[in-house]
Amino acid sequence: MIDLLRAELIKVRRSPALFLVLLLPTLLTLLLCLFLSHEGSRMFGAASVEPWRWLGDTALNIWSLIFFPAELALVAAFLASMETRTRGWTMLFTMPVNKEKVYLAKLLVVCGLVGLSYAVLVAEISLGGFVLQWLRPGIGFGTALGPLDLYLHAGLSYLASLFLVSVQAWVALRSRDLVTPLAFGFLAALSLLLLRSVGPEWEVYHPGSYAALAGTGWLLESHFIQACSWAGLGLVGAATFAVISSRSFVRRDFF
Repeated sequence: MIDLLRAELIKVRRSPALFLVLLLPTLLTLLLCLFLSHEGSRMFGAASVEPWRWLGDTALNIWSLIFFPAELALVAAFLASMETRTRGWTMLFTMPVNKEKVYLAKLLVVCGLVGLSYAVLVAEISLGGFVLQWLRPGIGFGTALGPLDLYLHAGLSYLASLFLVSVQAWVALRSRDLVTPLAFGFLAALSLLLLRSVGPEWEVYHPGSYAALAGTGWLLESHFIQACSWAGLGLVGAATFAVISSRSFVRRDFF
């Protein structure tokens, strides 16, 4: 299993997936920081809104609902296409390797890349807040709160997202083209936004909502317990689906 993971990591270094993992969090951070540099003093000057709370909530909410589904669909599709484009599956399975371990190794790499994107996002959001405090002291990022709670709830959001990660990875690895996993990712994101517009009571039935539910509202003590619940549900769902999908992958007759 370790050798399979090493082989997958070598492939990732030649894939656009790693570039996307670094690009999208940076893009979101720049957009939020540019917005706050112009509107932050007006937003937080007379209001009781805490800047770190707003930045953390907004970053994780936008990331979970828009940037993360797009990144996940692209990353999973690119990693799967590396095998289908070069007929790598045919070559790989002529060797004495366990198909189930191959699938799990690829799934773990996708999970790792998603985790890396969360880490990049949190690090850049934290840096952005400190830079804004230096450039625009009037915004209020110099409070004692800091971004510590952001780290915790970003971690919970990541754990909650793993259910959708496992589903998207399975779709990508079962497909023989780029269109199918990209279309699935687009429909998953669109259906989540539609359910959220209908009412918050409906979005809980969508696995893509778990990351947003675990990551936002992170200053509320009651929300922390709910966030842990969503993270636990995401982990259980991911583990269960990984077992089922790996068995399905092993029974696949064509690659």
